[in-house]
Amino acid sequence: MTRSAAALALAAVLGAAGAAQAGPASDEMGRCLVRATSDQDKTALMVWMFQAVSAHPAVKAYANVTDAQRQESNKAAAALLQRLLTEDCRAQTLAAVKADGQGAITKGFSALGQAGMAGLTQDPAVARSLQQLVGYMDMSKISELIREVGATP
Repeated sequence: MTRSAAALALAAVLGAAGAAQAGPASDEMGRCLVRATSDQDKTALMVWMFQAVSAHPAVKAYANVTDAQRQESNKAAAALLQRLLTEDCRAQTLAAVKADGQGAITKGFSALGQAGMAGLTQDPAVARSLQQLVGYMDMSKISELIREVGATP
């Protein structure tokens, strides 16, 4: 994988909003990428994101993803991203790259990655699981920290 391809994949997974300096054309490309994804596309993106991060040695033991499943997910995500860039959002991609350089693609994938993460976290089962984290925190310490800067918790 080339360095730029790896950066694009990483931006898509993490939704790294600050990954690239971009202007209005890149922002519009990102909005187009998000608008052009169907519910089926969003599911494919969520599956790919999960399978991609599940390859990390620290979490690999918690996911049972076969090489064949990972390969299929990679193929589906590649086809999706290619379609979005070269067909559905072609004009916006051309304008963004012209205005902001190749970093515009990373910025666009960042928007898509954020949408994918939102799709994961908005599921009620996932939201309940994430909410359990708060139950283990001492919220008085968090409130104290917030008050320290003069904000209202």
